[in-house]
Amino acid sequence: MAKNFRGEAALVAFFGWAVIEGLMGIVPQWYYNNVLLGHTPIGNFQDNQFWTTPHSQILYVFDFSKGNATEGYGAKYNISMGVFGGILAGCLVALIYNKYSNVKLPAALGFFSGRRFVPMMTAAYFLLGAFTLAAIWPWFQLRLQYLGYELGAIPPLGAFFYGIFNRLLLPFGLHQVLNTYLWFQQPIIGHLMNYQGTNLWQIVNGVLQWTDYSINKDGILTIHGWTLNGVITTMNGDITAFLGKLYADAKFGLAGGSEMFQAGFFPMMMFGFGFSAGFIDWAVSMKTSWDMATISSSLQSGVYKVLGNPFMILPIGVLEGAADFFSFKYIIKKMNLSTPGREDETAMIAKS
Repeated sequence: MAKNFRGEAALVAFFGWAVIEGLMGIVPQWYYNNVLLGHTPIGNFQDNQFWTTPHSQILYVFDFSKGNATEGYGAKYNISMGVFGGILAGCLVALIYNKYSNVKLPAALGFFSGRRFVPMMTAAYFLLGAFTLAAIWPWFQLRLQYLGYELGAIPPLGAFFYGIFNRLLLPFGLHQVLNTYLWFQQPIIGHLMNYQGTNLWQIVNGVLQWTDYSINKDGILTIHGWTLNGVITTMNGDITAFLGKLYADAKFGLAGGSEMFQAGFFPMMMFGFGFSAGFIDWAVSMKTSWDMATISSSLQSGVYKVLGNPFMILPIGVLEGAADFFSFKYIIKKMNLSTPGREDETAMIAKS
């Protein structure tokens, strides 16, 4: 977006993003530390989970590594613009660069003329703008967080509505706003399934059990026993939780494992020769997906035992691929669309 595609604009944008992230860790607390104080961050938590001391529901989520269900848990500061901050910084710095990169200062200040003037203006704009963002963003993030919990609490319908929202936003490029929050920032709470090759769950006589475990400062795992509740932890983002082998607990807003906001893309992209969500991703994810399906099948009944199996991607994908092929073929021929290999002959001659 910066004119002449200058690389220093990207470097300045990184500086701007660092300013935003740094201030987002401080300024929202000045505004909201005493707003919406409570002992629990969201109303649909079960089992009376609570913080030991009240915290702002806007700024904090549970930190299950500190405390327990009886005495209460700690809190983790959760405000970060993440990917959005990077997008915003890039766009704003491009505008700043295009406006100020040709500025001529008096001779005494000539060294700071032109492109050297851009970092100074970026610092000024971002320092002032960050105070405004710090007032607005926490509310926007809280709404996205609630949306993630609301969709996650009803897995089939939640995934369906997420797909609808994603496709509706696609023409405007805004689907990435929804994706990046749910994939990389949404708090997801649950149980670790595996740690350094050791399973932290088991099914005994059809009953799912989780370990009570601890990990010392050297990363050594000690298992203290097996219970129905086990140890719960928080990770940010659906992709992060899946790669971290976190099985989301239905009590905390996301039922049926993590990756709920990703799996629906596999039939569409894997069997449509899209970029991501392809065969390699599916194969590499198989072990974690299989464990999640096994756990889910012990908690669910009926058709969910079948549909949760990662191999169901294959027959669903075949149907998806056939639907794509024949519908696209019909529309292309019906509307005489100019796809690669079917360009107008006159246009091809003109190109040559």
